Amino acid sequence: MFEREKKIDFVKDDVWNKILGLEEAHENFKDLANSFENEEDQKIWQDIMLSDAPNTLSLPAEYEERLTSFQKVMIINVLRQEKMVQAMRKYVGKTLGEQFTRSPPFDLVGVWGDSVNTSPIIFVISPGSDPIADLIALAKAKGFDSRLKSLSLGQGQGPKAAKLISDGHLTGDWVCLQNCHLSASWMPELERI
Repeated sequence: MFEREKKIDFVKDDVWNKILGLEEAHENFKDLANSFENEEDQKIWQDIMLSDAPNTLSLPAEYEERLTSFQKVMIINVLRQEKMVQAMRKYVGKTLGEQFTRSPPFDLVGVWGDSVNTSPIIFVISPGSDPIADLIALAKAKGFDSRLKSLSLGQGQGPKAAKLISDGHLTGDWVCLQNCHLSASWMPELERI
């Protein structure tokens, strides 16, 4: 713990100690604690600490000019750690290029083209996303719309899924198993199949 009394109340003690730690870490952070105590700079720091997008705000002039892009990310890490993803996205976009901050578009046709019939295509999706419409469209485009079999897994659906897979293996039908997370105990059997 660093030895300097905190004279402001808008900064928590643990954050204050990290601010003092930045001062020790590099000369570019010199007098950072003084800036937080300076009446002219306090409003800027408070805005950063309350903003939904703190990485888009300018630091007090001295630090805006003096700090490198990465050191500005360090400030966000100290003041608003929960906003680090935003700050890192901005940093990567600025230093490496915006193309490294965007997810590639979903290309099911490309995935299908790279796939083989002996290996499944597995979708790991985030809440709110649903690739089923794309899968149905691909099945129609490839003449498989009547041969796409779908089953939502859950309690007791394992044997039905195993049968669909077995039948699909024989007939060449496509099998889509949804909501696998609801049937975690059956996943070792699915892996075996």
